[in-house]
Amino acid sequence: MLDILAQPCRNAKAAKRFFGVLVTQFGEFKVVVTDKLRSYIKPVRALAPDADHRAHKGAEQQD
Repeated sequence: MLDILAQPCRNAKAAKRFFGVLVTQFGEFKVVVTDKLRSYIKPVRALAPDADHRAHKGAEQQD
């Protein structure tokens, strides 16, 4: 599990860069849990198309 707080700039360009670095370092994700920020949807689909994207208010961890 990787638990990282988002950067101050939270738009689609920043999200794509952020997730791109994580995919490069750790490989493709199986599950991605984010808050409900809409700018995460397209980068997650593009960089981890097979991942289960769970968007929760507050991005609380679920088992």
